[in-house]
Amino acid sequence: MRKVRGMKILWPDFSFEMYKRACDELNYPEEPFFEYINEFIKDDDVVADIGCGIGIPTMYISKRCKRVIAIDHNKESLDYFNKEIIKNRIKNIKIVHGAWPTVEIEPCDVAIAFYVNKIADSKESLVALVNTVKRGGMITSRGSNENDGFYKSLAERLGVPSRNYGCSNGCYLRGRLEMLGCKVKCEQISHEFGQPVNDIDEAAKFIWWQLQLDSSYLEPIKMIAEDYIINHNDKMYIPKLRSSCLIIFEK
Repeated sequence: MRKVRGMKILWPDFSFEMYKRACDELNYPEEPFFEYINEFIKDDDVVADIGCGIGIPTMYISKRCKRVIAIDHNKESLDYFNKEIIKNRIKNIKIVHGAWPTVEIEPCDVAIAFYVNKIADSKESLVALVNTVKRGGMITSRGSNENDGFYKSLAERLGVPSRNYGCSNGCYLRGRLEMLGCKVKCEQISHEFGQPVNDIDEAAKFIWWQLQLDSSYLEPIKMIAEDYIINHNDKMYIPKLRSSCLIIFEK
């Protein structure tokens, strides 16, 4: 049985640390977004990070700008993020707990929103985004997952539907921003974004989480998980190619 995707599925108890390990292993978001961030974000910018989650892109961008306002509605993510800020002694990030677009923040030079699919859900959301920034914004959204590693093969072996989807909302988002008078450019980017794991149990748990299955599938997945593990920098690693749509808009 496939579970409904909710907050506990998006961020189960183990996922914060696993996601951070993947980002560290793959040097994300520097890979693949360095050239775009380096060109777009200026040293004296105040940046709004909408849907910051546990703050991986936020902390990276904070090294390249004056200040970041990090916004998210999920308190658990922000609590984890705040501990990382304290641990790393970062002084130029302000955390704001609230939901976009109703949360109130000061005007910013630019905004970023990495994989916040709901940002294009309403005209009000995008109007608020455009009105908040002085110069523009950078948004990433999910692309097609045709080549997303283990999804199709493993789902077939388990007899469950694969997580097949097309582009999340990139073209729709571009059109909306252009209707608001923005100059928009977009690019399709594919990059490796799999998961380092410590053992077969952890590999099975990660695959189970990604496929959004109920707990009865954990043991069957464990039996075949080794088939999807490779060596990456002397670590056990589950490869997965991520497809993204990068949208940069200017007012």
